Amino acid sequence: MTNKKIIIIGAGNAGLSAYEMLAKESNLCQVTIISEELYLRYCPTDTDSLISDLIGLYPPYGLALSPLLMSGQDDYKTSRKDFDIASSDYNQIVLQNKVIKIMPEDKKIVLEDGSILSYDALIICTGAKPLDLPVKNKEVGNVFGLCTHSEIENIMSAAKESKRAVVIGAGAVGIETALSLTKHGLDVSVIEKTNQVLSGCFDESAAKIILPLLEKKGLNIYLGTTITAINQDDVGNVSSVTLENKKELNCDLVVFAIGVEANKDVVKDSGIEINHGILVNERMETNCKDIYAAGDVAEARGFLPNQKTVLPILVDVKEQGRIAAMNALQLDSFPDYEGGLPVNVVTYNGSTMFSLGEVIKTAGYSVYTHASPEKSSYLKLVFDNDQLIGAMGVNLNLPVGIIRKLILDKIHLNNYKNFLLEKPGMPDVWISTALAKLW
Repeated sequence: MTNKKIIIIGAGNAGLSAYEMLAKESNLCQVTIISEELYLRYCPTDTDSLISDLIGLYPPYGLALSPLLMSGQDDYKTSRKDFDIASSDYNQIVLQNKVIKIMPEDKKIVLEDGSILSYDALIICTGAKPLDLPVKNKEVGNVFGLCTHSEIENIMSAAKESKRAVVIGAGAVGIETALSLTKHGLDVSVIEKTNQVLSGCFDESAAKIILPLLEKKGLNIYLGTTITAINQDDVGNVSSVTLENKKELNCDLVVFAIGVEANKDVVKDSGIEINHGILVNERMETNCKDIYAAGDVAEARGFLPNQKTVLPILVDVKEQGRIAAMNALQLDSFPDYEGGLPVNVVTYNGSTMFSLGEVIKTAGYSVYTHASPEKSSYLKLVFDNDQLIGAMGVNLNLPVGIIRKLILDKIHLNNYKNFLLEKPGMPDVWISTALAKLW
């Protein structure tokens, strides 16, 4: 019997998760993973520890910014020889090549170098690409995005020679980037078009508490505006940015962190159905036979009923990759993806901010909040009857992993709901609840 040929497009967290599982089944399949980049995507955490996984969730779509916090510039690179499953006669890692076309009817793909590869099953893990911001002079020197290893390398290199940086975007990506650059000694300004930091992750009340915390850490934050131009010096590097109100901010480094969208370009004209991402069912299958998608590019089952979403969270991205791989291999049992949980965790110098589950669109649910401006802390809990479906916290030393588990497993808390609400800011209360309801 001929081994099944399985091709994975993309070597991000989803692609590597799928490859690692399939490469161990060399008696059943021959797996090839193809990536445009020189290195396999760095994985911030590679353990089964729930807490470790949560700490590795920066930014929320899975791109590893943690190299910006590392002392060694090469610490984050993962070459093919560093990966758990090396290339062999059966398993191949193809780097610095791009898939430009998928032909589902012929079960073939076309690569940028002209190669044509056939497959029995295909897993698309092309991740996300940055949103475009129309602004003058984006091509000048020391202006970077955050979606490739080379960009991260260039930011790290430029930061060593820079004094002032501007980060465009105050989402989780932008805030971590900005805080990381301050740690490298730069004066950092953050530009955000909405009227709050971490929009979409935290509500307005939490953002009002978070903002002064970030400013105390050295960030200069400009809300409700954006840049209209990037200005350059005599040698072609950035010298300043111009805001909508014509104010100029001097800088020698600019980082765009304005958000991403699913990288669906590879499925153009293929017949594969798309919406915000590539549409998949609970087995990560697309509408085309033997073609699967996983990770930041896949629009899959959400946490709430009848919800489909692109959920670029590291824990879920890796799970999607594993499930896609198992179903592509068509083992005896066909696992389903149960739906992921939105998770955002930002930590810096002892401060922790987290949002889990449904915390923004809360109409129809019971919402409990507690704000302590004098302690710069905030807590929000969202319940569907006795089930916790969302939690948000600022400056609280709570067991985020346990809270996530209570939400993800849709635990009926019964009388423990009142127990939690009496002292929700006490870690021991959450631990006692977990011991009673989870184990």
